[in-house]
Amino acid sequence: MDATPDRIDAYACERIASQLKRIVGLQAEVLEDRDPEPLHQLRVSLRRLRCVLLQFEPFLVLPSGATPRRVGRMCAKLGLVRDLDVLQELVGSSFAEMLGPQASEELAPLRKALSRERRRASEEMKQSLRSSAYLKVIARLQHWLREPNTTPAASMPMQAWIDELIMPWLPPLWLHPSWTLDPLEHPQELHSLRGRIRRCRYMIENLEPICSAPLSAHLQRFKTLQDILGQLHDLNVFDSLVEDARINLSARQTKAVLQLSHQRQERLAAQWRLQSQRMLRSSQRKVLIRRLTTPR
Repeated sequence: MDATPDRIDAYACERIASQLKRIVGLQAEVLEDRDPEPLHQLRVSLRRLRCVLLQFEPFLVLPSGATPRRVGRMCAKLGLVRDLDVLQELVGSSFAEMLGPQASEELAPLRKALSRERRRASEEMKQSLRSSAYLKVIARLQHWLREPNTTPAASMPMQAWIDELIMPWLPPLWLHPSWTLDPLEHPQELHSLRGRIRRCRYMIENLEPICSAPLSAHLQRFKTLQDILGQLHDLNVFDSLVEDARINLSARQTKAVLQLSHQRQERLAAQWRLQSQRMLRSSQRKVLIRRLTTPR
């Protein structure tokens, strides 16, 4: 196994190269669109790439147009298809099982509507992935990696800059106003918080190889919170779809599926309240910071 690079420039480039390799490798499978998993993995890799670029941005002179914001927009264009894949999974398995034998009849209009919307979104996604704007960003970053342009400070050792690479991101997370909001009443605000949690999780994972103390338990807490909010978001989108007049569900069908959705949301909200309180404890925050800032 190769040693972890000591210098900031080499460390950052290694992580950028790793995500670019995954992004390029997933392109063909996503365009074939036979399985939803490659699309999910592509979104993850684009988000991880954006986090590396954000985290190391002060040390990198990136090529024109290949900015964290641009990568974020590239990822956003894949979001609708992924949302519909998740909704199809909900309707096809979880809710079908909960509704029982009558599920096929109850959910048939919803399945048809999701399939129709998924086909439309897929065509737009494929156009985006084949577009010159998307391909240019990937190509420019690949070209940049051959002879990386960095600031003079990038030649310094990673160990001396751990604090600066993570501490700007943690306080805005802890101080986000949505921690104390009811997730059932403020879904959009909690969805924004989910993005902050995910970003910090990825950035911590970027630094994990050079931290001496174990971080797996802390990272698992971040992932648990991210997953809970992700499921709440999916169900919120699902509710909006069910209530859309174009879907043409009967009043009885609408009531049945929304009741299941709301029951699940209430359980998730209870989990969120418990897990978020644990995350915000002063002792938890201090232990995480101490472990992050203790180099190998």
